[in-house]
Amino acid sequence: MRGILMRLGSWLATLFGVSRAGRPPARLGVEAFEARENPAGTVSVAVSGGLLSVTGDGLANQVQVSRVGQSVTVTGFSGTSVVGRATAAGISQVSIALGGDNDTLTFTDSGTQPLTALTVDGNDGYDAITLSGVLVAGAATVRLGRGDDTLSFSGTARTISIDGGTGNNTMSVHLAAGTVTSLAVESAERAASGADRVTVRGSGAATRVDSLTVRTGSQNDDVTIATLAASRIYAHGGGGTDDHIGLYGISLYGQRRVEYEGFERVN
Repeated sequence: MRGILMRLGSWLATLFGVSRAGRPPARLGVEAFEARENPAGTVSVAVSGGLLSVTGDGLANQVQVSRVGQSVTVTGFSGTSVVGRATAAGISQVSIALGGDNDTLTFTDSGTQPLTALTVDGNDGYDAITLSGVLVAGAATVRLGRGDDTLSFSGTARTISIDGGTGNNTMSVHLAAGTVTSLAVESAERAASGADRVTVRGSGAATRVDSLTVRTGSQNDDVTIATLAASRIYAHGGGGTDDHIGLYGISLYGQRRVEYEGFERVN
């Protein structure tokens, strides 16, 4: 009977968390496993008719979109995975929307026929966007969003619109031979935007721009426009105290107008 009572007492002490010495027993620790996450995230690809849409998530996506002929291939790098149709034929329009982290996008175009439209949304984050060999019969539209972004655009389109958003942005546009009816490089919120570096270069007199507009923000900005033919050029340096514009190798036709304001230094 005594043995039974001793075992019962030991069981009760364990149940209520009291050792024989009156101290709580040692508790075993449980360590949570670290969640397995893909730090470079996932991009989704969808095709509807001739439109290919690429959508990023909230992580730092690294993605390449390549066009050969009318076929487009989407490839992820450094851990970024691609879901959906990674390769699609018969594509005439491309729309790319990145997420809210620091993304890297490379778009290369070696198609034989122009796209009808190209749209790129960088959204928030410090993004690096390269658009190479762009050939668009309609509108090429780029929106960078908030953050210090880098954009390199080469090629041509009927109209080109680049919205720098806010942040200290570096935006380079190298136009191929051909006629662009409208080219605009602007900061979305001029009062809040950072120090921008904008370069627009053509391929000599074979690059013709009917209307070229550059508007930068409230910090000290640097604008270069060079080696192209234009009918009208308008540039505004915003509210900085040491804004610079350089105009080099420009020939004029049509309206033959060059206007600029808000620049403290002019070359």
